[in-house]
Formats: sequence, structure tokens, C-alpha cells
Amino acid sequence: MFFRRHVVRTVPLRPCTGGESCYNLIPTVHECQCCRFQKCIQTGMTILTLLQKTDFHKTIQTLSEWNYNRNITIFNCYPTDIDLNVSTIISGPVRYTPRAPYLDFQSWTYTSTVTTIDFMRKFPFLYFSKLQDQENLIKAYFVKVGSLCAAFRAYSEGNGFLTFPDGSDVLPPGVMSPDLEDLENRIRCRLVGQLIELQITMEEFLFMLVILITNPAIPNLSETGRILSSSYRNLYTSALFEYCMLTHQKYGPTRLTDLLSLSHVISKHYEDLNQYFVLLQLNNTVFQIKYIVREGLDLL
Repeated sequence: MFFRRHVVRTVPLRPCTGGESCYNLIPTVHECQCCRFQKCIQTGMTILTLLQKTDFHKTIQTLSEWNYNRNITIFNCYPTDIDLNVSTIISGPVRYTPRAPYLDFQSWTYTSTVTTIDFMRKFPFLYFSKLQDQENLIKAYFVKVGSLCAAFRAYSEGNGFLTFPDGSDVLPPGVMSPDLEDLENRIRCRLVGQLIELQITMEEFLFMLVILITNPAIPNLSETGRILSSSYRNLYTSALFEYCMLTHQKYGPTRLTDLLSLSHVISKHYEDLNQYFVLLQLNNTVFQIKYIVREGLDLL
């Protein structure tokens, strides 16, 4: 009943206060929800069989509500704490205040990152995971998730390039290097261009967001982390397939393949973005980004 209640109702677990090792203590602490849930998975209880009865319309509705709240936050708010990092966001609620009318590049990258991570931690496969798994997953994917969200906003508004919500450039100002122009154009345009080519719907975008993150192959995931990620990826991929069959009939499998190929374009976008900032470092170009943004990049 405990396992089913949390999985089916997506009830968040109370955090462990014993270093997530309560079942290694003598006497064992059975009251810890976090460790009890991990133990259920380790002993072979499966999430997928409980979730397969979930109607994909309900899944879309939930994802849509979370994304709507994320949009409201990024357009209107700014984090109260100006020095958050991935770990502090995972461990506690993020507080916001009304944002100023004008934000510079550093401020936009900060608030975009914070709201993206705050959005991601609502996903069940994240808050069911161990703290270290949550941190690894978020660090590996928050830049990609934020980029896909920005690309979908640009696509929805009829723009062919990435911007922050106020229309300002997503790349730092004052960089004048002809050698970087092609790279800059790819960063601004390639991902949006792919969404335009696909004519992606809101529902497809939402499914691709969660499929993107549920990757059991990322480094340093625990055994239970891999099981959770794999189970939820299968769930969301099956739901997307059902949606594609409903909307494209006999061309549903082809549509699914086209949508899943978006993951490759997102990965290339991330590589371009990381390369861009590394080149700025090598050229001794001054740019300002907060520590939390650097947590999602592989800089020098």
C-alpha cells in the first residue's frame, strides 16, 4: 500500500534525515519514507505496472500545468536568494519576488536556470530518487531543458531564434568575433528551426521534455535511479506513441521517430553552447554567469 500510494498518487516522499542509509542502521529505521521507497525498488517492486493504467490525457494535463506555472514565474518573478545552487534548490522551496522591468544577461541566465530546475524537481522520477541522483540528473539536463523551453516559446511566438522572455539575446553582449558567428547562429537558430520543421505541438513538446530527462544511461546514477529513469522513460515514450497514433493514424510510428530524433538536436545545441563559452574563456573574453549556471556546463 505504501509503494502504490506514492507512485499512483505521485505523493512526494519526506526527505531522509539519516543520510539515506536508514536500512543500514541498527535498529533499522522503518519510518523513513525515502529509504523505505528505495528499499521497495531494490526488492523488485515495479513502478511501470502501476503507472501503465495512467491516461495520457491526464499526464499531458499535469505537465501542462507545471509548464504554465514555470512560464508565469519566468516572465514575472526573480529568485529572492541571489546565490542559489542546484543542491539548495533540491533541498528547499525557492522563493520569488516580482522581477525588475529590465534584466541584464547574467540576471536572465540566473533566473532562467533557477526556474528550470524548480520546474524539473516537480517530476515524480526526480523526487522519488535519492538526493545524489536528483543532483546528477538536474546538472546533466537543466541546460537542455531550459533551451528546449526557450526554443518552444520562440517557435510559439513565430520567432526563428532564441531570446530571453523580454526579447534580449541569449548570448552575452559585447562579443565581437567573426570566428564565432557561425557558432552563435547555430546556438540561436538550430533548435528553433528543428521545432519549426517538425511543427511540434504543445503535447509533443511536453512529452519530449520528460523523455529527454529520463535517461538511465547518465553517469553515476544509483541502481534505483536507473530503474526509476528507465521506468518513467518507458511510460512517457509509450504515452507519446499513443498520442502519435491518435493524431497521425498510420503515420504515428514515423512521427514518433521524428520526435525522438529531437534529442540528438538538443545534444548538439548543448555541445555548441558549451564550446562557445569555452572559446570565450580561451580568448580571455569577460562574461558573467552565476555558479549555478556553470554547474550545468563543462567549462575550463
